[in-house]
Amino acid sequence: MGFPIAKNIFSHKEKFLLWAIIFIGFIFRLRQYLYNRSLWLDEAMLANNIIAAPLRLLLFEKLESDQAAPPGFLLAIKAVIKFFGSSDIIIRLPVFLSGVLILFIAYLIARQVLKTTLARAGFLSFISVSPVLVYYSSEFKQYSLDAFLALLLVFVGLNYKKWKYGIWIFGFTGVVVPWFSHPSIFVLAAVGSYDLFSSIRRRDYRLVRKLVVMIASWVAAFSLYYFLSIREVSSNGFLQEYWSHGFAPFPPLTFEDFYWYLSRILEMAFISFQQLGPVPVVPLEGWLKIPNLFISLLIVAGSIFLFLRSRRNFGILIGSIIITLCASILKLYPFSGRLIIFLVPILILIVSFAIDELAQSVMQWRKFLAGALVIGVVLISLIYTYQNFSQPINNHNIKGALSFLEKNFHAGDVLAISAWSQPAFAYYSRFFDLHNLPVSIIVDIKNDESQFMIDLCSGEVPGRVWILYSHRFSERLKLLDPLSRKYPLLASWEDGGAGVYLFDMSNACSENFY
Repeated sequence: MGFPIAKNIFSHKEKFLLWAIIFIGFIFRLRQYLYNRSLWLDEAMLANNIIAAPLRLLLFEKLESDQAAPPGFLLAIKAVIKFFGSSDIIIRLPVFLSGVLILFIAYLIARQVLKTTLARAGFLSFISVSPVLVYYSSEFKQYSLDAFLALLLVFVGLNYKKWKYGIWIFGFTGVVVPWFSHPSIFVLAAVGSYDLFSSIRRRDYRLVRKLVVMIASWVAAFSLYYFLSIREVSSNGFLQEYWSHGFAPFPPLTFEDFYWYLSRILEMAFISFQQLGPVPVVPLEGWLKIPNLFISLLIVAGSIFLFLRSRRNFGILIGSIIITLCASILKLYPFSGRLIIFLVPILILIVSFAIDELAQSVMQWRKFLAGALVIGVVLISLIYTYQNFSQPINNHNIKGALSFLEKNFHAGDVLAISAWSQPAFAYYSRFFDLHNLPVSIIVDIKNDESQFMIDLCSGEVPGRVWILYSHRFSERLKLLDPLSRKYPLLASWEDGGAGVYLFDMSNACSENFY
């Protein structure tokens, strides 16, 4: 009689532990969200699109500034703006909520597929403190929603056969979700294809018929979705060129080709557990450092244990990765950078299977190793996440620059802004007393002094000239250094990758610049 009581007490302790981990993950995300950093270039361009474009154009036409986002995401943000306003903290709310909801889906999956408390706590801890999941819970882009919906589809895919109307629930989910997340189709394809082929192999033709109807509904919905939305994105030459490094070489024939595949494992490991801030599009030194190599090996080990334990779970999780890779080979979807953030919770779950396998062993040293691995991986991520918690990332603090400009701008002053700052200035100027302030000069992306002077002297004789920079902040010196040697710098403000500078250029146009 004592064993069931002990089991219940243990269960309550485990639930408390898991909910405590969820709370910690929520606090990390809330801190990032409430810090309310400035929108950076891509965020501002997307926000300007959603604010300015009518709903019909927003959903069914190509977005300006080479932006791309699923129509459901755009519609949700448009509705938020209509009812609550367009401030940055408001438009980030759906993204923040998706970053929080992923914790609860992770909780449900952990208790379902992982057999030990250590693995369940590890999985939930990895999700909670993953620096990339924390950061992107406040990034005004769809990537946090991608990660949440990918894990949601994994949860539904694992369970729909057990539910009374599971096939219809999953069918409906598969029709709706891709409108909110482009890469969700890869997870759907993994679940649907595995279950269909396994049903055919078992000769369960009743289930085959249901799955064929379900998958056909997905294909029909996706065809409409592709025609109305994705077609414009896939034909965008700029995006194709920008993400060309993410297309897999096939067949791999050279050392560089084979290294591309190896580097994707390293990249996925780094993004999932160590990426602090925006995911870059170029390789990082951290990919080849010991912590990342260690985590990469855990991913491989987890994949092996997953294959040995459950072929279906293997087919769903690894299949999602393989199908995404196939899309990359066909040059339909780049397998790189922030576009694979949706795979982060899947990779974390794969690592957790390695922990679970060790923790189930009767050998004490394996259990000890499992505990050490959980602590080690959590600490690797926590170093970055705590760093961001103590001082959240704000690499483009244009709000601070505009606040300084608002307080010190005089009538008759001239304002010049860098070309990279235009989208963020267009978004934020309405929230400062600057919305009617004319921008006299757009500083070209080369920061060429001669062109700047030509633009400056083509109008009225200047006096005080303000120059505003955000995004690619280090490039400002190409223009500011020569100007500061010739003209008095009256005031300046710099912080977090943005700055504004006031020069006295009242005598500038008396010189010959042509």
